[in-house]
Amino acid sequence: MKVIMKKTGEVQEVSAGHARNYLIPQGLAEAATPEKISAARELQKKIAHELSEEEASWELWAKKFPTLTVEMSAAANTDGTLFGAISESAILQEMSRQHQAIVKSEWLRISAPIKRTGVHDIGLVFPNKLTTLFHINVSPQ
Repeated sequence: MKVIMKKTGEVQEVSAGHARNYLIPQGLAEAATPEKISAARELQKKIAHELSEEEASWELWAKKFPTLTVEMSAAANTDGTLFGAISESAILQEMSRQHQAIVKSEWLRISAPIKRTGVHDIGLVFPNKLTTLFHINVSPQ
């Protein structure tokens, strides 16, 4: 039986039992008709176009990130040890506020918790496997 996967718009051949008992009741797929197949192809083209635009945006950001420094401040003792670690959510908020960069937490690669003042390098891996670094400068409050 041919079905159209709702999330991706792909037309796939699956067993009739799997389609009737799992895919269609769970809302993951719908039975394929000629009209729905043509609509699915249009959806695939739209998804491919949006993905190519996102990848172009990620490439631009990957080139820009090494020059960016996110300035943060946190409570620390006189030795420069923070009273708590800098969280991923705090990093993402500051990146958004200071540089208007929309980054998801799963893209961040922090090698160790940030518990000291100073400059720290943070890795970033985009969904298309493009990698880059940016810097965080933590100063005491």
